[in-house]
Amino acid sequence: MKRANQRGATATLLAGSMLLLLGVAAVVIDIGLGYNERNQDQIAADNAVMAGAVDKADFLSNQVISASVLQFAQPNLRNIYGGPNDPAWVELWRSCSDSGNPGWSALPEPAAWAGVSTPTPPQAGNKLDCISQTSSLLRVRIPDQLTSTTFGKVLGAQNLTTNAVAIAKAELNTPVPPMVPFGISGSAGPGELCFSTSGSGTADPPCSGPSAGTFGTILSELFGDFYGTPNCGNPTSTNSIEINIAVGVDHLLDVWSNPTGTVALGSPHPGDNTVLNSLPDTNRDACDLDPNGFAVPVDGIPLNTVQVDSGFASGVIQNGLVSNNTYFGKKSRLQQWASVGNPSRTVVAKRGGGPTLNWVLDNRGPWAYLNDSSDIAWDPGGLCRKASYTATPALPTTGVGSKQEKFNQCIALYTSSSSNQVIFEPSIATSPRFVWAPQYWYRLPTTGLSWEPVYKFRMAFIGGVWFKGGPPTGMISFYPDEEFNDSTGPELCLPSGGGSNCHQLSLWQMSAWYLPDNAVPASVQNALPGPTNPRVAALWQ
Repeated sequence: MKRANQRGATATLLAGSMLLLLGVAAVVIDIGLGYNERNQDQIAADNAVMAGAVDKADFLSNQVISASVLQFAQPNLRNIYGGPNDPAWVELWRSCSDSGNPGWSALPEPAAWAGVSTPTPPQAGNKLDCISQTSSLLRVRIPDQLTSTTFGKVLGAQNLTTNAVAIAKAELNTPVPPMVPFGISGSAGPGELCFSTSGSGTADPPCSGPSAGTFGTILSELFGDFYGTPNCGNPTSTNSIEINIAVGVDHLLDVWSNPTGTVALGSPHPGDNTVLNSLPDTNRDACDLDPNGFAVPVDGIPLNTVQVDSGFASGVIQNGLVSNNTYFGKKSRLQQWASVGNPSRTVVAKRGGGPTLNWVLDNRGPWAYLNDSSDIAWDPGGLCRKASYTATPALPTTGVGSKQEKFNQCIALYTSSSSNQVIFEPSIATSPRFVWAPQYWYRLPTTGLSWEPVYKFRMAFIGGVWFKGGPPTGMISFYPDEEFNDSTGPELCLPSGGGSNCHQLSLWQMSAWYLPDNAVPASVQNALPGPTNPRVAALWQ
Protein backbone atom coordinates (compact mmCIF):
# COMPACT_ATOMS: atom_id res chain seq x y z
CA MET A 1 0.00 0.00 0.00
CA LYS A 2 2.78 2.37 0.81
CA ARG A 3 4.47 1.90 -2.58
CA ALA A 4 1.10 2.32 -4.39
CA ASN A 5 0.50 5.56 -2.50
CA GLN A 6 3.98 6.70 -3.42
CA ARG A 7 3.29 5.89 -7.09
CA GLY A 8 0.10 7.99 -6.91
CA ALA A 9 2.00 10.85 -5.33
CA THR A 10 4.60 10.65 -8.07
CA ALA A 11 1.88 10.81 -10.76
CA THR A 12 0.35 13.85 -9.08
CA LEU A 13 3.75 15.50 -8.83
CA LEU A 14 4.47 14.72 -12.49
CA ALA A 15 1.11 16.14 -13.57
CA GLY A 16 1.78 19.31 -11.62
CA SER A 17 5.22 19.56 -13.12
CA MET A 18 3.74 19.23 -16.60
CA LEU A 19 1.39 22.15 -15.91
CA LEU A 20 4.36 24.16 -14.67
CA LEU A 21 6.36 23.24 -17.77
CA LEU A 22 3.44 24.20 -20.00
CA GLY A 23 3.21 27.52 -18.17
CA VAL A 24 6.92 28.12 -18.67
CA ALA A 25 6.54 27.15 -22.33
CA ALA A 26 3.68 29.63 -22.63
CA VAL A 27 5.84 32.33 -21.14
CA VAL A 28 8.92 31.52 -23.23
CA ILE A 29 7.29 30.69 -26.56
CA ASP A 30 4.20 32.88 -26.55
CA ILE A 31 5.89 35.92 -25.05
CA GLY A 32 8.63 35.41 -27.62
CA LEU A 33 5.99 35.42 -30.34
CA GLY A 34 4.63 38.61 -28.84
CA TYR A 35 8.01 40.29 -28.82
CA ASN A 36 8.55 39.23 -32.42
CA GLU A 37 5.16 40.66 -33.39
CA ARG A 38 5.94 43.83 -31.47
CA ASN A 39 9.20 44.20 -33.39
CA GLN A 40 7.36 43.73 -36.66
CA ASP A 41 4.84 46.34 -35.57
CA GLN A 42 7.67 48.78 -34.85
CA ILE A 43 9.30 48.09 -38.22
CA ALA A 44 5.95 48.72 -39.88
CA ALA A 45 5.47 51.95 -37.93
CA ASP A 46 8.99 53.19 -38.72
CA ASN A 47 8.75 52.43 -42.43
CA ALA A 48 5.25 53.85 -42.67
CA VAL A 49 6.00 57.10 -40.86
CA MET A 50 9.16 57.66 -42.90
CA ALA A 51 7.27 57.12 -46.16
CA GLY A 52 4.60 59.58 -45.07
CA ALA A 53 7.15 62.12 -43.84
CA VAL A 54 8.94 62.09 -47.19
CA ASP A 55 5.64 62.96 -48.87
CA LYS A 56 5.04 65.62 -46.23
CA ALA A 57 8.49 67.04 -46.98
CA ASP A 58 7.56 67.18 -50.66
CA PHE A 59 4.43 69.23 -49.87
CA LEU A 60 2.11 66.48 -51.11
CA SER A 61 -1.53 66.39 -50.03
CA ASN A 62 -2.66 64.90 -46.75
CA GLN A 63 -4.51 62.10 -48.59
CA VAL A 64 -1.31 61.17 -50.40
CA ILE A 65 0.58 61.15 -47.10
CA SER A 66 -1.91 58.82 -45.41
CA ALA A 67 -1.98 56.55 -48.47
CA SER A 68 1.82 56.21 -48.29
CA VAL A 69 1.65 55.42 -44.58
CA LEU A 70 -0.87 52.64 -45.19
CA GLN A 71 1.00 51.30 -48.22
CA PHE A 72 4.23 50.85 -46.27
CA ALA A 73 2.61 49.64 -43.05
CA GLN A 74 0.67 46.67 -44.48
CA PRO A 75 3.48 44.49 -45.96
CA ASN A 76 5.61 44.92 -42.84
CA LEU A 77 3.02 43.33 -40.56
CA ARG A 78 2.87 39.57 -39.92
CA ASN A 79 -0.92 39.50 -40.14
CA ILE A 80 -2.12 39.06 -43.72
CA TYR A 81 -4.65 41.42 -45.28
CA GLY A 82 -6.19 41.16 -48.71
CA GLY A 83 -4.87 44.41 -50.17
CA PRO A 84 -5.00 48.17 -49.56
CA ASN A 85 -8.81 48.29 -49.64
CA ASP A 86 -9.51 45.02 -47.78
CA PRO A 87 -12.48 45.69 -45.45
CA ALA A 88 -10.61 44.04 -42.57
CA TRP A 89 -7.67 46.42 -43.15
CA VAL A 90 -9.95 49.44 -43.41
CA GLU A 91 -11.83 48.41 -40.25
CA LEU A 92 -8.53 48.11 -38.40
CA TRP A 93 -7.70 51.77 -39.01
CA ARG A 94 -11.19 53.18 -38.67
CA SER A 95 -11.49 51.63 -35.21
CA CYS A 96 -8.00 52.79 -34.17
CA SER A 97 -7.57 55.66 -31.72
CA ASP A 98 -4.34 57.25 -30.52
CA SER A 99 -4.32 58.65 -26.99
CA GLY A 100 -0.81 60.01 -27.45
CA ASN A 101 -1.61 62.74 -29.97
CA PRO A 102 -3.97 65.19 -28.27
CA GLY A 103 -4.28 68.30 -30.39
CA TRP A 104 -2.54 66.86 -33.44
CA SER A 105 -4.29 67.01 -36.82
CA ALA A 106 -5.65 63.65 -38.00
CA LEU A 107 -5.09 62.89 -41.69
CA PRO A 108 -7.86 61.82 -44.06
CA GLU A 109 -8.57 58.34 -45.36
CA PRO A 110 -7.40 57.45 -48.88
CA ALA A 111 -9.98 58.39 -51.48
CA ALA A 112 -10.37 54.70 -52.45
CA TRP A 113 -11.89 53.92 -49.06
CA ALA A 114 -15.01 56.00 -49.75
CA GLY A 115 -16.93 52.94 -50.94
CA VAL A 116 -15.65 50.43 -48.37
CA SER A 117 -18.25 49.37 -45.78
CA THR A 118 -17.01 48.30 -42.33
CA PRO A 119 -18.62 47.63 -38.92
CA THR A 120 -17.01 50.84 -37.65
CA PRO A 121 -18.14 53.87 -39.66
CA PRO A 122 -15.56 56.41 -40.86
CA GLN A 123 -14.39 58.82 -38.20
CA ALA A 124 -15.53 62.45 -38.31
CA GLY A 125 -14.38 64.07 -41.53
CA ASN A 126 -13.20 60.68 -42.81
CA LYS A 127 -10.06 61.16 -40.72
CA LEU A 128 -7.71 58.52 -39.28
CA ASP A 129 -6.81 59.30 -35.70
CA CYS A 130 -3.83 56.92 -35.81
CA ILE A 131 -2.14 58.97 -38.57
CA SER A 132 -1.66 62.54 -37.36
CA GLN A 133 0.65 65.52 -37.76
CA THR A 134 1.83 68.85 -36.46
CA SER A 135 3.55 71.44 -38.62
CA SER A 136 6.70 69.33 -39.05
CA LEU A 137 6.03 66.05 -37.26
CA LEU A 138 4.13 62.99 -38.49
CA ARG A 139 2.92 60.32 -36.02
CA VAL A 140 1.77 56.80 -36.88
CA ARG A 141 0.24 54.37 -34.40
CA ILE A 142 -0.07 50.83 -35.74
CA PRO A 143 -3.53 49.50 -34.76
CA ASP A 144 -3.64 46.61 -32.28
CA GLN A 145 -2.35 43.37 -33.79
CA LEU A 146 -3.56 40.04 -32.39
CA THR A 147 -1.18 37.07 -32.25
CA SER A 148 -2.62 33.60 -31.45
CA THR A 149 -0.94 31.83 -28.55
CA THR A 150 0.21 28.20 -28.55
CA PHE A 151 0.65 26.81 -25.04
CA GLY A 152 -0.92 29.94 -23.59
CA LYS A 153 -4.35 28.62 -24.53
CA VAL A 154 -3.94 26.05 -21.75
CA LEU A 155 -3.82 28.98 -19.33
CA GLY A 156 -6.78 30.73 -20.97
CA ALA A 157 -4.80 33.32 -23.00
CA GLN A 158 -6.05 33.00 -26.58
CA ASN A 159 -4.24 36.05 -28.09
CA LEU A 160 -1.51 38.55 -27.40
CA THR A 161 -2.14 42.20 -28.31
CA THR A 162 0.66 44.42 -29.64
CA ASN A 163 1.03 47.80 -31.31
CA ALA A 164 3.72 50.40 -32.00
CA VAL A 165 4.15 54.14 -32.47
CA ALA A 166 6.68 56.08 -34.54
CA ILE A 167 7.21 59.80 -35.13
CA ALA A 168 9.21 61.32 -37.97
CA LYS A 169 10.22 64.92 -38.55
CA ALA A 170 10.39 66.57 -41.94
CA GLU A 171 13.66 68.47 -41.89
CA LEU A 172 15.74 70.59 -44.22
CA ASN A 173 18.53 68.88 -46.13
CA THR A 174 20.44 72.17 -46.15
CA PRO A 175 20.70 74.98 -43.59
CA VAL A 176 17.57 77.07 -43.32
CA PRO A 177 17.71 79.78 -45.99
CA PRO A 178 16.85 83.32 -44.95
CA MET A 179 13.15 83.56 -45.70
CA VAL A 180 12.53 87.06 -44.36
CA PRO A 181 9.14 88.48 -43.35
CA PHE A 182 9.08 91.14 -46.05
CA GLY A 183 6.64 90.58 -48.88
CA ILE A 184 6.53 91.89 -52.43
CA SER A 185 3.45 93.19 -54.20
CA GLY A 186 2.19 91.14 -57.11
CA SER A 187 3.00 93.87 -59.62
CA ALA A 188 6.69 94.32 -58.68
CA GLY A 189 9.45 93.40 -61.14
CA PRO A 190 13.26 93.19 -60.91
CA GLY A 191 15.29 96.20 -59.79
CA GLU A 192 15.84 98.31 -56.69
CA LEU A 193 12.56 98.92 -54.93
CA CYS A 194 11.42 100.03 -51.52
CA PHE A 195 11.52 97.13 -49.06
CA SER A 196 9.92 99.01 -46.17
CA THR A 197 9.36 102.54 -44.90
CA SER A 198 8.53 104.29 -41.69
CA GLY A 199 4.89 104.43 -40.74
CA SER A 200 4.99 108.25 -40.84
CA GLY A 201 7.16 111.14 -41.92
CA THR A 202 9.50 111.66 -44.84
CA ALA A 203 10.89 109.09 -47.24
CA ASP A 204 13.79 109.07 -49.69
CA PRO A 205 13.80 107.40 -53.12
CA PRO A 206 13.18 104.62 -53.99
CA CYS A 207 10.58 104.90 -51.21
CA SER A 208 7.88 107.46 -51.82
CA GLY A 209 6.19 107.83 -48.47
CA PRO A 210 4.62 105.97 -45.56
CA SER A 211 3.20 102.59 -46.47
CA ALA A 212 3.88 103.22 -50.15
CA GLY A 213 6.50 100.64 -50.98
CA THR A 214 6.16 97.26 -52.65
CA PHE A 215 6.34 95.61 -49.26
CA GLY A 216 4.19 93.94 -46.65
CA THR A 217 5.57 92.74 -43.33
CA ILE A 218 4.56 89.14 -42.70
CA LEU A 219 2.99 88.66 -39.29
CA SER A 220 4.12 85.08 -38.81
CA GLU A 221 4.19 83.15 -35.55
CA LEU A 222 7.10 80.99 -34.48
CA PHE A 223 6.20 77.38 -35.20
CA GLY A 224 9.36 76.15 -33.49
CA ASP A 225 10.20 73.88 -36.44
CA PHE A 226 13.78 75.04 -36.77
CA TYR A 227 14.45 77.37 -33.86
CA GLY A 228 13.43 77.39 -30.24
CA THR A 229 10.02 76.97 -28.69
CA PRO A 230 6.74 77.40 -30.58
CA ASN A 231 5.01 80.71 -29.99
CA CYS A 232 1.56 80.84 -31.53
CA GLY A 233 0.63 84.17 -30.02
CA ASN A 234 -0.11 87.43 -31.78
CA PRO A 235 3.16 88.19 -33.63
CA THR A 236 2.65 91.93 -33.35
CA SER A 237 2.97 91.69 -29.58
CA THR A 238 5.94 89.31 -29.49
CA ASN A 239 9.45 89.30 -30.92
CA SER A 240 8.63 86.90 -33.75
CA ILE A 241 9.02 89.52 -36.51
CA GLU A 242 12.52 90.52 -35.40
CA ILE A 243 13.53 86.87 -35.04
CA ASN A 244 12.22 86.14 -38.53
CA ILE A 245 14.23 89.07 -39.89
CA ALA A 246 17.42 88.06 -38.12
CA VAL A 247 17.49 84.32 -38.79
CA GLY A 248 14.62 83.68 -41.20
CA VAL A 249 11.02 82.52 -40.88
CA ASP A 250 11.22 79.36 -38.81
CA HIS A 251 8.89 77.16 -40.88
CA LEU A 252 8.19 76.49 -44.51
CA LEU A 253 5.81 78.38 -46.74
CA ASP A 254 4.60 77.26 -50.14
CA VAL A 255 3.08 78.96 -53.16
CA TRP A 256 -0.63 79.04 -53.92
CA SER A 257 -0.92 77.54 -57.37
CA ASN A 258 -4.09 79.39 -58.51
CA PRO A 259 -5.73 76.08 -59.50
CA THR A 260 -8.77 77.71 -61.08
CA GLY A 261 -6.68 80.18 -63.06
CA THR A 262 -9.02 82.99 -62.08
CA VAL A 263 -6.54 85.35 -60.42
CA ALA A 264 -4.35 87.63 -62.54
CA LEU A 265 -0.94 88.51 -61.12
CA GLY A 266 -0.95 92.05 -59.74
CA SER A 267 -4.72 92.45 -59.65
CA PRO A 268 -6.24 94.58 -56.87
CA HIS A 269 -6.71 92.78 -53.58
CA PRO A 270 -10.40 91.87 -53.26
CA GLY A 271 -10.54 91.73 -49.48
CA ASP A 272 -9.70 89.08 -46.92
CA ASN A 273 -13.06 87.32 -46.78
CA THR A 274 -13.14 86.96 -50.55
CA VAL A 275 -9.61 85.57 -50.65
CA LEU A 276 -10.03 83.05 -47.87
CA ASN A 277 -13.54 81.94 -48.71
CA SER A 278 -13.50 81.76 -52.50
CA LEU A 279 -9.96 80.68 -53.38
CA PRO A 280 -9.60 76.89 -53.23
CA ASP A 281 -6.78 75.25 -51.32
CA THR A 282 -5.54 78.37 -49.53
CA ASN A 283 -4.09 77.51 -46.12
CA ARG A 284 -3.29 80.25 -43.66
CA ASP A 285 0.12 80.73 -42.08
CA ALA A 286 -1.15 80.38 -38.54
CA CYS A 287 -0.74 77.81 -35.80
CA ASP A 288 -2.14 76.58 -32.52
CA LEU A 289 -0.38 74.68 -29.75
CA ASP A 290 -1.51 71.20 -28.81
CA PRO A 291 -1.43 70.11 -25.14
CA ASN A 292 2.15 68.89 -25.58
CA GLY A 293 3.31 72.25 -26.91
CA PHE A 294 3.68 71.26 -30.57
CA ALA A 295 2.61 73.75 -33.24
CA VAL A 296 -0.35 72.56 -35.27
CA PRO A 297 -1.34 74.36 -38.49
CA VAL A 298 -4.83 75.81 -38.45
CA ASP A 299 -5.68 74.65 -41.95
CA GLY A 300 -3.07 71.96 -42.56
CA ILE A 301 -0.17 72.12 -44.98
CA PRO A 302 1.10 73.58 -47.19
CA LEU A 303 0.88 77.06 -45.68
CA ASN A 304 0.48 79.32 -48.66
CA THR A 305 -1.43 82.38 -47.47
CA VAL A 306 0.21 84.85 -45.11
CA GLN A 307 -1.07 87.75 -43.07
CA VAL A 308 0.69 91.00 -43.88
CA ASP A 309 0.78 94.53 -42.51
CA SER A 310 1.46 97.35 -44.94
CA GLY A 311 2.96 99.49 -42.17
CA PHE A 312 6.55 99.53 -40.95
CA ALA A 313 7.07 98.29 -37.41
CA SER A 314 10.32 100.20 -37.05
CA GLY A 315 11.24 99.00 -33.58
CA VAL A 316 11.15 95.26 -34.19
CA ILE A 317 12.55 95.57 -37.72
CA GLN A 318 15.45 97.65 -36.44
CA ASN A 319 16.11 95.04 -33.78
CA GLY A 320 16.18 92.15 -36.23
CA LEU A 321 18.10 93.94 -38.96
CA VAL A 322 20.83 96.14 -37.46
CA SER A 323 20.80 96.03 -33.65
CA ASN A 324 23.29 94.36 -31.34
CA ASN A 325 20.76 91.74 -30.26
CA THR A 326 21.31 88.02 -30.74
CA TYR A 327 18.74 85.39 -31.72
CA PHE A 328 19.39 81.68 -31.16
CA GLY A 329 23.11 82.40 -31.17
CA LYS A 330 23.01 84.65 -34.27
CA LYS A 331 23.32 88.41 -34.43
CA SER A 332 20.87 90.67 -36.21
CA ARG A 333 20.89 90.12 -39.98
CA LEU A 334 23.29 92.85 -41.12
CA GLN A 335 25.68 92.09 -38.26
CA GLN A 336 26.33 88.54 -39.48
CA TRP A 337 29.17 89.64 -41.80
CA ALA A 338 31.94 88.03 -39.72
CA SER A 339 30.56 84.50 -40.18
CA VAL A 340 31.13 84.71 -43.95
CA GLY A 341 34.28 86.86 -43.92
CA ASN A 342 32.69 90.00 -45.36
CA PRO A 343 33.95 93.52 -44.67
CA SER A 344 32.00 95.68 -42.23
CA ARG A 345 31.30 99.31 -41.53
CA THR A 346 30.34 101.01 -38.28
CA VAL A 347 27.23 103.13 -37.96
CA VAL A 348 27.40 105.20 -34.79
CA ALA A 349 23.86 104.85 -33.52
CA LYS A 350 24.52 107.14 -30.56
CA ARG A 351 27.42 109.07 -29.05
CA GLY A 352 27.10 111.69 -26.36
CA GLY A 353 24.85 111.83 -23.36
CA GLY A 354 25.67 108.25 -22.46
CA PRO A 355 27.58 105.19 -23.64
CA THR A 356 28.38 105.02 -27.35
CA LEU A 357 26.13 102.69 -29.32
CA ASN A 358 27.62 101.24 -32.52
CA TRP A 359 26.05 99.04 -35.17
CA VAL A 360 28.71 97.16 -37.17
CA LEU A 361 27.03 96.21 -40.45
CA ASP A 362 27.77 94.04 -43.48
CA ASN A 363 29.55 96.13 -46.10
CA ARG A 364 29.71 94.01 -49.26
CA GLY A 365 27.53 95.02 -52.19
CA PRO A 366 25.82 92.78 -54.75
CA TRP A 367 28.31 93.76 -57.45
CA ALA A 368 30.99 91.87 -55.51
CA TYR A 369 29.17 88.64 -56.44
CA LEU A 370 29.00 89.30 -60.18
CA ASN A 371 31.06 87.03 -62.41
CA ASP A 372 33.02 88.20 -65.46
CA SER A 373 31.57 85.82 -68.02
CA SER A 374 28.68 87.99 -69.20
CA ASP A 375 27.98 87.81 -72.92
CA ILE A 376 29.22 91.05 -74.46
CA ALA A 377 26.49 90.85 -77.07
CA TRP A 378 23.83 92.03 -74.62
CA ASP A 379 26.18 93.81 -72.17
CA PRO A 380 28.73 95.66 -74.31
CA GLY A 381 29.45 98.19 -71.58
CA GLY A 382 30.21 95.55 -68.93
CA LEU A 383 27.52 96.77 -66.56
CA CYS A 384 27.02 93.23 -65.24
CA ARG A 385 30.69 92.29 -64.82
CA LYS A 386 32.56 92.48 -61.52
CA ALA A 387 35.60 94.07 -63.13
CA SER A 388 33.57 97.19 -63.90
CA TYR A 389 33.11 97.79 -60.16
CA THR A 390 36.73 97.30 -59.09
CA ALA A 391 38.29 99.87 -61.40
CA THR A 392 40.84 102.44 -60.20
CA PRO A 393 40.05 105.06 -59.08
CA ALA A 394 37.23 103.50 -57.08
CA LEU A 395 33.69 104.37 -58.01
CA PRO A 396 31.58 106.15 -55.41
CA THR A 397 28.95 104.10 -53.63
CA THR A 398 25.95 106.26 -54.50
CA GLY A 399 25.10 109.15 -56.78
CA VAL A 400 25.96 109.84 -60.42
CA GLY A 401 28.41 107.30 -61.85
CA SER A 402 28.26 105.22 -58.68
CA LYS A 403 28.19 101.48 -58.12
CA GLN A 404 24.56 101.75 -57.07
CA GLU A 405 23.64 103.51 -60.31
CA LYS A 406 25.65 101.11 -62.43
CA PHE A 407 24.11 98.09 -60.74
CA ASN A 408 20.60 99.46 -61.24
CA GLN A 409 21.44 99.81 -64.93
CA CYS A 410 22.76 96.23 -64.98
CA ILE A 411 19.48 94.81 -63.63
CA ALA A 412 17.44 96.92 -66.05
CA LEU A 413 19.59 95.89 -69.01
CA TYR A 414 19.43 92.21 -68.05
CA THR A 415 15.65 92.35 -67.79
CA SER A 416 15.13 94.19 -71.08
CA SER A 417 17.51 91.89 -72.97
CA SER A 418 15.52 88.78 -71.96
CA SER A 419 18.85 87.13 -71.19
CA ASN A 420 18.92 83.80 -69.34
CA GLN A 421 22.62 84.01 -68.56
CA VAL A 422 23.82 83.46 -65.01
CA ILE A 423 25.63 86.62 -63.94
CA PHE A 424 26.06 85.99 -60.21
CA GLU A 425 28.43 83.62 -58.43
CA PRO A 426 26.93 80.99 -56.10
CA SER A 427 28.61 82.74 -53.17
CA ILE A 428 25.94 85.46 -53.29
CA ALA A 429 23.78 83.12 -51.19
CA THR A 430 26.30 83.39 -48.32
CA SER A 431 25.72 87.13 -47.92
CA PRO A 432 23.59 88.17 -44.93
CA ARG A 433 22.01 90.65 -47.35
CA PHE A 434 20.81 87.87 -49.68
CA VAL A 435 17.27 86.88 -48.72
CA TRP A 436 14.16 85.20 -50.04
CA ALA A 437 10.87 87.08 -49.88
CA PRO A 438 7.38 85.97 -50.88
CA GLN A 439 5.67 87.79 -53.71
CA TYR A 440 1.90 87.94 -53.55
CA TRP A 441 -0.67 87.39 -56.29
CA TYR A 442 -2.35 90.71 -55.54
CA ARG A 443 -1.29 94.31 -55.24
CA LEU A 444 -1.05 95.16 -51.58
CA PRO A 445 -3.63 97.38 -49.94
CA THR A 446 -2.14 100.74 -49.00
CA THR A 447 -2.98 100.35 -45.31
CA GLY A 448 -4.00 97.77 -42.78
CA LEU A 449 -3.87 94.00 -42.50
CA SER A 450 -4.69 91.47 -45.21
CA TRP A 451 -4.27 87.78 -45.97
CA GLU A 452 -2.20 87.32 -49.12
CA PRO A 453 -1.76 84.12 -51.18
CA VAL A 454 1.86 83.61 -52.26
CA TYR A 455 2.62 83.74 -56.00
CA LYS A 456 6.31 82.81 -55.83
CA PHE A 457 9.44 83.40 -53.80
CA ARG A 458 11.84 86.07 -54.99
CA MET A 459 15.55 86.39 -54.40
CA ALA A 460 16.48 89.83 -53.11
CA PHE A 461 19.59 91.64 -51.93
CA ILE A 462 19.17 94.23 -49.19
CA GLY A 463 20.55 97.51 -50.49
CA GLY A 464 20.33 100.82 -48.70
CA VAL A 465 19.28 101.37 -45.13
CA TRP A 466 18.29 104.84 -43.94
CA PHE A 467 18.67 106.09 -40.37
CA LYS A 468 16.91 109.10 -38.92
CA GLY A 469 18.00 111.23 -35.99
CA GLY A 470 17.27 114.76 -34.82
CA PRO A 471 15.15 117.04 -37.00
CA PRO A 472 12.87 115.74 -39.77
CA THR A 473 15.59 116.37 -42.34
CA GLY A 474 18.21 114.56 -40.29
CA MET A 475 18.71 111.38 -42.32
CA ILE A 476 21.75 109.35 -43.35
CA SER A 477 21.82 106.36 -45.67
CA PHE A 478 24.20 103.44 -45.88
CA TYR A 479 24.66 101.39 -49.04
CA PRO A 480 27.07 98.46 -48.92
CA ASP A 481 30.40 99.15 -50.58
CA GLU A 482 33.40 96.89 -50.09
CA GLU A 483 35.87 99.73 -50.78
CA PHE A 484 35.18 101.16 -47.33
CA ASN A 485 36.05 98.83 -44.48
CA ASP A 486 36.09 99.72 -40.82
CA SER A 487 39.88 99.87 -40.83
CA THR A 488 40.09 102.29 -43.75
CA GLY A 489 36.79 104.09 -44.17
CA PRO A 490 34.97 106.73 -42.13
CA GLU A 491 32.33 105.74 -39.65
CA LEU A 492 28.78 106.83 -40.32
CA CYS A 493 27.46 109.43 -37.87
CA LEU A 494 24.72 112.03 -37.98
CA PRO A 495 26.30 114.95 -36.08
CA SER A 496 24.48 116.37 -33.10
CA GLY A 497 25.54 119.72 -31.73
CA GLY A 498 29.04 119.62 -33.16
CA GLY A 499 32.13 117.97 -31.82
CA SER A 500 32.11 114.20 -31.49
CA ASN A 501 28.43 113.85 -30.60
CA CYS A 502 26.02 111.84 -32.75
CA HIS A 503 22.24 111.77 -32.77
CA GLN A 504 20.37 108.78 -31.46
CA LEU A 505 19.48 106.94 -34.70
CA SER A 506 16.50 104.82 -35.64
CA LEU A 507 16.00 102.71 -38.74
CA TRP A 508 13.70 104.61 -41.09
CA GLN A 509 13.51 102.79 -44.42
CA MET A 510 15.32 100.21 -46.52
CA SER A 511 15.61 99.13 -50.13
CA ALA A 512 16.36 95.85 -51.83
CA TRP A 513 17.28 94.72 -55.32
CA TYR A 514 14.87 92.08 -56.57
CA LEU A 515 17.08 89.81 -58.61
CA PRO A 516 16.03 88.21 -61.92
CA ASP A 517 15.58 84.47 -61.36
CA ASN A 518 17.75 83.30 -64.25
CA ALA A 519 20.59 85.60 -63.27
CA VAL A 520 21.31 83.48 -60.19
CA PRO A 521 22.87 79.97 -60.39
CA ALA A 522 20.46 77.04 -60.30
CA SER A 523 22.12 75.78 -57.12
CA VAL A 524 21.00 78.97 -55.39
CA GLN A 525 17.56 79.06 -56.99
CA ASN A 526 16.89 75.50 -55.82
CA ALA A 527 18.11 76.10 -52.28
CA LEU A 528 14.72 77.30 -51.11
CA PRO A 529 12.83 74.42 -49.44
CA GLY A 530 9.78 73.38 -51.34
CA PRO A 531 8.85 71.22 -54.31
CA THR A 532 12.20 71.84 -56.04
CA ASN A 533 14.27 71.22 -52.93
CA PRO A 534 12.32 68.97 -50.58
CA ARG A 535 13.07 68.41 -46.98
CA VAL A 536 14.22 65.04 -45.77
CA ALA A 537 12.52 62.83 -43.21
CA ALA A 538 14.17 61.53 -40.06
CA LEU A 539 12.84 59.37 -37.24
CA TRP A 540 12.29 61.77 -34.41
CA GLN A 541 11.84 59.35 -31.55
